[in-house]
Amino acid sequence: MAGQAYPYSVRYGAREPWLAPWPRAGLYLVWRAVIALIRPAVFIALLAGAALSAREGWSGTPMAPLAPDHSVETRIEAQLAASVPAGARPLDYWNAAMGQALASAPGRPPDIPLAASLARALPGLKGRDALAFHVLTRNRSPAHVNADLRARPAWERASRLESALTRRLGQGAHLDPPELIFASPALVQRLERARALYGPALDSAEAWFLAPRGAALNLSALPGWGGEGAAIVFGDGRDLAVHGCALLAAQGRRPGACASLPAGRADPVLAGLLLQTVSAAGEAAPGWRLIAGAYVSGHLDPDLARQLALGPDAPLGREALMASLMPLLVEAGGVWSQPWRYQDAVADAADEYARAARLPVEEAHAIAHALNAVRRSDGAIAALRSTRWLSSPRDAERLARIARAAPGQMLALDALAGPDILHAVRTPVLAGARAPAPRDQGLRLAAFALAALAFLLVAAALSGAALARRTGRAGVLARLDAAMSRLILGRNS
Repeated sequence: MAGQAYPYSVRYGAREPWLAPWPRAGLYLVWRAVIALIRPAVFIALLAGAALSAREGWSGTPMAPLAPDHSVETRIEAQLAASVPAGARPLDYWNAAMGQALASAPGRPPDIPLAASLARALPGLKGRDALAFHVLTRNRSPAHVNADLRARPAWERASRLESALTRRLGQGAHLDPPELIFASPALVQRLERARALYGPALDSAEAWFLAPRGAALNLSALPGWGGEGAAIVFGDGRDLAVHGCALLAAQGRRPGACASLPAGRADPVLAGLLLQTVSAAGEAAPGWRLIAGAYVSGHLDPDLARQLALGPDAPLGREALMASLMPLLVEAGGVWSQPWRYQDAVADAADEYARAARLPVEEAHAIAHALNAVRRSDGAIAALRSTRWLSSPRDAERLARIARAAPGQMLALDALAGPDILHAVRTPVLAGARAPAPRDQGLRLAAFALAALAFLLVAAALSGAALARRTGRAGVLARLDAAMSRLILGRNS
């Protein structure tokens, strides 16, 4: 009858499913599901493969997280180990270095930050495995421990060494840092006594670099001081008033507003750094205080400081600096007594100065942010003193990478390895990046090919259906379906 719908099986010359035994009918339904889904499944698989290949070929994002690159840590430990004098025992050398750091003299306080940093550096100085072996030999002979470890698989040997070291450091959890568990009791007592006497002043200095809050800081009272005389900084407009008036006095000018101010330094580099420091805000502000403090303390390279303070043309920078400071200096008394009222004027002066002197603003801010990162990991005093490693803006980024790789050890690296430690990070290793893969071009071609196949499949299905209607000849998939239907259900007799 015209318009009557027949089951697929009848159209293909097979029996209707409900007339066949149930195992055959069930198998037929499974087959129908497979034949109905095969085209969409292949289409989706091709599109998914194309999308994944395109993502891998163009984005550069790895499919799985990369294993962390420990090469920087390894190179740092190698340089620490190389700093031990030939024939010296690492533990004895370590104890002696901490004792020397804690030695005090008139006008020179004990170097508590250096002693604590040296303590944290012990695993790298001696080697983690060697230190763990030392722990295991506290109650057993070295020969016995060595034989026991050699008898175990490599993974178990490494696990046993790491567990021994972790357990021993856990016993020193009450110490700061826990590595002091390996130091002599007399040395630990000296450090605790020094902290009781000088710790509050160091804590105040650390807090000042984060936020001065109107307080003054005497940089010459900090351990590691390398400058001359006393150096008091305020972190606000008072610095500009004092040192700006000193610049005017050196030129033979002394406005009446400067009469009541204390003496400053007639140093245009210092004034240029302080102008940018006082105007800095946000994350860069502590870094700028560190830059200015490092210059005053004698740590920062003079050529780098001059470049940051005066720009590429020093004479032009000096002229632009004085022109920018003059609106503040004519009111130097007010700036000195109420610096908070002049913060907007300081910001305007700094912007004008940066434009006129063509200052390397981006490079300077990069250094400030890198030093702030060191401050967060090692403290402001460590960041201040490690600026002596810097000879270019790129060195600041390397400094921050070392601080990330060996947190809390910056001063120890400075004392034991010196600026040569920068060689440990001469080759940049970008976090989260991967090396260029030679297969990227192939992945891009595969993405195009799979996408083309997916759309070719759609075109073939549409053209095949149209061709079947015109010629009455079924396609390959339809003929396969008919043959399987007759095979499963039997012929319709």
